[in-house]
Amino acid sequence: RFRFGYWESKLARLMPSSTTNAGAELGDDLVRLGILGENRKERYRGYLVFPLFAESGELLQLYGRCRGNKGLHRPRHLYLPHPQQGIFNKENLKSERIILCESIIDALTFYVNGFVNVTAAFGCNHLPDESIKYFKTCGVKRIDIAFDSDASGQEGAARMAGRLLTAGFDCYRVHFPKGMDASEY
Repeated sequence: RFRFGYWESKLARLMPSSTTNAGAELGDDLVRLGILGENRKERYRGYLVFPLFAESGELLQLYGRCRGNKGLHRPRHLYLPHPQQGIFNKENLKSERIILCESIIDALTFYVNGFVNVTAAFGCNHLPDESIKYFKTCGVKRIDIAFDSDASGQEGAARMAGRLLTAGFDCYRVHFPKGMDASEY
């Protein structure tokens, strides 16, 4: 349904050798896109990866969620190094009431439990303007903000509510037990 998957370390085996022109050019392109790091290593190796598409079907962004990063020193959340854009689960947002989560993983928790009118911001501090425009186009009136119940989630929910209220939406806060998010709850 959401076309996500687990990124294994197989890209290098599928690419032409970096000693060829085609392999060197492809490697440069993948570094520029953010798929490979400057060291030519796969940035999304070991991540669950969720693609975000434009209405036209064009890939806009990749969101990666690290399964467990103990001792690995890599970010838990990973995006391509371009503007964060795209709307998760846009097909199910044509409703007067939607749920806005901090992350796609939290939104999926709601989705698999029957709350399909759910989407995600890019963390607690970023919701693209295109999302707000899309919500208006869909006739959304009420947004339930289901951010984490930690300090950054609380602060982010307050800022997000201010922004959404200014845009004309009714906003409500979904409260989880202290320190929890949707998935932990």
